Amino acid sequence: MEKIMEVFNIKDEYLLNQKIFKKFFYENGNLKQNQKNLIKNYVDDISLVTMIKPNIINIPEYEDENIQYLEIAIIELNLIKEGKEEEISEIMNKMIQYPVILFIKYDRAINLSLCQKRLDKQTGENNIIEDILVLKNIYDFKNVEDYLISIMYLNNTNLYEYYKDLYKKTYALELSREVDNFEAISKQPLERLQESYNKLIKIDRNILSYRNEIIGEVDIGRRVDLNIKLKKEEKKRTKLFEELKEV
Repeated sequence: MEKIMEVFNIKDEYLLNQKIFKKFFYENGNLKQNQKNLIKNYVDDISLVTMIKPNIINIPEYEDENIQYLEIAIIELNLIKEGKEEEISEIMNKMIQYPVILFIKYDRAINLSLCQKRLDKQTGENNIIEDILVLKNIYDFKNVEDYLISIMYLNNTNLYEYYKDLYKKTYALELSREVDNFEAISKQPLERLQESYNKLIKIDRNILSYRNEIIGEVDIGRRVDLNIKLKKEEKKRTKLFEELKEV
């Protein structure tokens, strides 16, 4: 965690390490009961590490009719047990109005979550979620050192571009897990990286589904059909990574 924090170049004097009480979430009327139970049963503690502000990193704020980037919250969350990181990240981002850089820790694993959201024009709240990315155990990625160096030089036009650039590079890290080409991939537009990632998720889901069906299928004809479908998905997967290599 300390190594990751270093790349944001936040001086010790600006570190808050301020506890956020869990009851702020599970006593809130805006959450459904199952969401409140997730906080109670999966989250150990939550801390506001720091707020990235224009006066701290000398990057202007940004606001228009759809988005608001006045400050960025860095939050650390420790889990009691793992398995619901995406759902917990969604709750954090619904409840916290600022853009959030969320570190979700369990045992020695550090997961990183980022979220694109926009303003609700009816309420003025900055909590309509458009996309959530959760990287599991960030230090397991072979390109993590390149990633950490790259986020020391994020776009400093304004806080919105800063966060968007971090988002793009984090997608690039995820997509370079099987292709040792992080630098080239990170130069692609964010929208293309999101599209490639979503394709990969869908392909992996189909591959897992077909493999599970094959295991339990006794009909020979049906097994052949499933194997053909499986091979098609595996070819799609290979092609996706080949295209990423070519950038």
